[in-house]
Amino acid sequence: MVSQEIKSKALELEYTACGIIPSAAFDEYSRYLGERINSFPESKELYMALYDLVRPPENSRSIIV
Repeated sequence: MVSQEIKSKALELEYTACGIIPSAAFDEYSRYLGERINSFPESKELYMALYDLVRPPENSRSIIV
């Protein structure tokens, strides 16, 4: 029920959309970045910069986007 309240509040504040994802999704994203680097080593610098985006707050369970 809390997730629906968060989404409703976001729309009330005139956001066009709101989503809630499990913080574990960041682990999956990190794995995909690693696979991408292995597949295309010449792009390592580009993908390494994206690793900064895959560190959710400690002990978080969900991320609101």
